[in-house]
Order: sequence, then structure tokens, then C-alpha cells
Amino acid sequence: NWIPLYHTGALMGALVTSLLAGMTLVLMSPARWLVRPLSVFKALEKYRIEKTTLPNSGFVHALKYVEDREVEKLDLSCLKSLLTAGEPAGASIIEKFYDKFSRAGLKRNSFSNAYGQAEATALISHTILVGRCNR
Repeated sequence: NWIPLYHTGALMGALVTSLLAGMTLVLMSPARWLVRPLSVFKALEKYRIEKTTLPNSGFVHALKYVEDREVEKLDLSCLKSLLTAGEPAGASIIEKFYDKFSRAGLKRNSFSNAYGQAEATALISHTILVGRCNR
């Protein structure tokens, strides 16, 4: 996980979930991701990580800074769930990312969209609270 733990997605989706499920959690500095995006993919491979998350800008960053020759040396066949979260994911970006990283064993069915769930939950909670206050 490269997302800071003060972010609810990292706190609940990574840390708490890992503790409750007895899963291994590998933490990485967000700054390291920005400077060396290949390091995230090497960690996925090394620790045989099955789940990770990237925002749309993360996909763009990886496309721009991870070279094809580096991708071909990776084995990402372990990755079962790649969540797109934090911002809307562009279909064309996801397709380009898949085209590039499928050479490393990334499967098309590993992508899932998680963007909007926190916003929807906040809206629903707010609506319920406002409804109770207006009674």
C-alpha cells in the first residue's frame, strides 16, 4: 500500500482489512512511488501481492515513467484485484495500462472501480442525518 494511512481508503481498505483478515500488508512511502513508480510493481512481484489500488493519475504516472523493457521483466500474475480509486478512471487510460502491463501477466479481470463509494456513503449518511433533524 502506497496510500498514506491517514486516508480512509488506506486506513480501512488496507490496514484494518489486513488486520481483520490476517493478511500481510506491505507499506510504501507515497514519495517513493512518485520518484520510482517501478518500485511499487517490484514490491507487488516480490511479496506476491494480490490487491492494490491506484488513482487514474497513478496509471498515467506508471505509463509515463515505467519503461516497456522494465515491464517485461516483471511478473504481476499474482495481482487479483487492482482497484481504481480516488478519482474517476478514464477507460482509455485503463486500456493503455492493461495493454502495457499485460506483458507482465496482469489479467484484464483484475480491474475494479472503487471511486465514488466514499462520496456516496457520505451523501447517504448526510441525507439520513438531515432527514432525522427535520422531523
